[in-house]
Amino acid sequence: MNYIVLDIEWNASKWDPHHLEEIIELSALKVSPATLDVVDVFSSLVKPAERLTSFTKKLTGITQRDVSSAPAFPHVLKKFKAFLGTEESCFVTWGKEDFRFLEKECERYRLPSLNLSSYIDILPILQFGLYDTFNGNTPSLAKTMEVFQIEADGQAHNSLDDSMNTLKVFRYLHGKLDVHATYKSNKTPEERYLYEDTLKSSGKRQLMKCIFVYMKKHDVDDVAFDAFFTSPIWLDRAAALDLNEHVTAVFKTEFDAQKQEASEKYVSQKALLLAKC
Repeated sequence: MNYIVLDIEWNASKWDPHHLEEIIELSALKVSPATLDVVDVFSSLVKPAERLTSFTKKLTGITQRDVSSAPAFPHVLKKFKAFLGTEESCFVTWGKEDFRFLEKECERYRLPSLNLSSYIDILPILQFGLYDTFNGNTPSLAKTMEVFQIEADGQAHNSLDDSMNTLKVFRYLHGKLDVHATYKSNKTPEERYLYEDTLKSSGKRQLMKCIFVYMKKHDVDDVAFDAFFTSPIWLDRAAALDLNEHVTAVFKTEFDAQKQEASEKYVSQKALLLAKC
């Protein structure tokens, strides 16, 4: 078995809900479980169907010229599978977004997806395994390295450099606790999100962000109560937050107030986007 420390960059838009998000860079480190040394490296740019957004170019430093001469995703995936080889792989990632993009691209190109069933997501380890350090929050890679006093290498949002830095954090955690264990909050949903049966500010932020994501996805500045609370966007988020029936009911009492805030944010950002066009 090998650890595969994986990182992906994609062509993102900060404002356009209809933008096609595509993988533009895929990097991975094959790591020995015995020594945690790197035994092989994979890194490739990927040619997207659409042009890079200005947001992506600024964030990653990748230019249109860089990706125009890169191989398309099917070819990169074939090479990546060859890199993985026939040995069992346990993927190590910073969150689950990388998996989502890999699966989405395989589906878009009608390619067999990778076996991603064996993986270690570092974020729950930081959020719950080291609860006193991060107060139940999910820190960025840069913030985590700062807290642990680990020297970062390279450039943020370069997938190879981010893989290397993720490995550094993984090595640190590997020496502190069981990285293969399942970590969950030891606090109840009431303790995390309620104060005297009203929603804490952290819960209000979660709800507003979720409504904003819904508006951005559907390109609307309003949403009905039932439509939102039965949507996959909310149901997936509620499951991730481990909300029970009581706490969910309190979240729902804040819907109108948080919808107003989300709507104002969406309208403002859309106006800014149109002004730039």
